[in-house]
Amino acid sequence: YDDDAFFDDEAEDMSKKSQETNCYEGYLTMKGGVMNVWKKRWFVLRDDNLMWFKAKQEALKSGWLMKKGGGTGTLSRRNWKKRWFVLKDTLLVYYDSDAESAKLLGKIDIRAAKDIVDASSARENALNIVTYSRVYHIVADTADECSEWYSILMKVFRCKYNELKDLQDEQANPKNAIGSLDVALIDSLPPINIPSRPNAFAIVTADRVYNMIAESAEEMNNWLTVLYHHKTRDGYKKQDTLLSGWLSKETHGSLAKGGSTKKKRFFVLTGNTMDFYKGVESTQKLGTIVLNSLCSVIPPDDKAFKEL
Repeated sequence: YDDDAFFDDEAEDMSKKSQETNCYEGYLTMKGGVMNVWKKRWFVLRDDNLMWFKAKQEALKSGWLMKKGGGTGTLSRRNWKKRWFVLKDTLLVYYDSDAESAKLLGKIDIRAAKDIVDASSARENALNIVTYSRVYHIVADTADECSEWYSILMKVFRCKYNELKDLQDEQANPKNAIGSLDVALIDSLPPINIPSRPNAFAIVTADRVYNMIAESAEEMNNWLTVLYHHKTRDGYKKQDTLLSGWLSKETHGSLAKGGSTKKKRFFVLTGNTMDFYKGVESTQKLGTIVLNSLCSVIPPDDKAFKEL
């Protein structure tokens, strides 16, 4: 186990980035629920909410909509069918189901459309996508869902290409999540020993235990760090402190620069973490060392001890 993952400048930068963006995301394999089987999910930690999705959230919006058939011939079908719609960048695609093996049934380039029309006056929760070849009639289940679809489609329809990046930042809509957890409800984040599945840890709450497996030791450490940070983002509680004080922390430079430097940091030891700050009164946490069975504490060698 390499504890430099928590002590070098890269770890500090990751902690600062998490504070600035209030977001961290990545794949974790999760076990729990009714089936109690391992499933790979895309996790997003935003503000104080941990959400998980079936797949990586690359879509601006997705969901079920009723769509009217577009046939014009005598034998063509004009009946309504339930379809799974996914909006990615400027392309709205629809499938016969929301499964990974779903059949692609059609595509609509929203930027190339003539208009997006609120058709709720003709039919409740309806809107029309008008293209140069046909009109797509779609209906949502609720007024709120219809309003959300109309809003995001109009944004894509009207926005400039360089503004699409801003829309991408609106990904990971909580309504598309298959599960979520308030980070404040986490009691502990212990590692778990699964010989066939390394990099495993648990998220323990009063009601449930979520078993997780990261794709690498580094990624597991990153998740432990940001989860602890968001759980204690308002600073440490004096009553939970076992020991606190100033320590010199060695930071390792990049391979190009080489060498290392020492920085003075204020450390706070609680029951399961060592957090470090710029100062005694600072509430901006620079990093966290998660104290679990992966950690070990060894005294410095004689030369280093004399230097201290």
